[in-house]
Amino acid sequence: MIVSTPAPARLFASGPDMTRITYDIDDADRLSAVDGDWSAFARDNGAPYLADSVLGRPLWDFIEGDSVCAVYRQLLERVRRGSTVTFPFRCDGPGLTRSLLMTMSPGAQGSVSFTSLELLTEPQQPTALLPPPQLTVCSWCQSIWAGEAWGDADFAQWELALQGRQATLVSHGICDRCALALGASLGS
Repeated sequence: MIVSTPAPARLFASGPDMTRITYDIDDADRLSAVDGDWSAFARDNGAPYLADSVLGRPLWDFIEGDSVCAVYRQLLERVRRGSTVTFPFRCDGPGLTRSLLMTMSPGAQGSVSFTSLELLTEPQQPTALLPPPQLTVCSWCQSIWAGEAWGDADFAQWELALQGRQATLVSHGICDRCALALGASLGS
């Protein structure tokens, strides 16, 4: 569910152990600022090169999948009209399941601030997937398209094994459930 409120509502971490990652984009969708937690998060997740090399790069360099980009473009349009948008999403890593809450807030001269609050992190056993030629993962909830339905990694592995399919490529998209939730919130 996306909650849209008039600006200038902001989301702040409520406890000392909660990770809060903030980054800003300018009116041309280029990353213009990142906070210290961004750098630490990048280093902790095996991407230390992202800690300092993202400034000036387009946001779109870091978002995969046409459907995901289309949703983010709609969200940015709404935020730039003065609303603050908040929605849950997943950002899993090797051996971890992460649930976060994203808040996109309008800034001066068309800039947008993104704040992600880490709500829950749990260890998970890495799952070897048997993907089709292209495996599609929902960018919001991390469900996987298994050719006929969306499901978690174990479901997808089972379904794809039954279909005798294997893959090497991963793409990002949006599952039906998340698309409906986002669409309803955007009024489309």
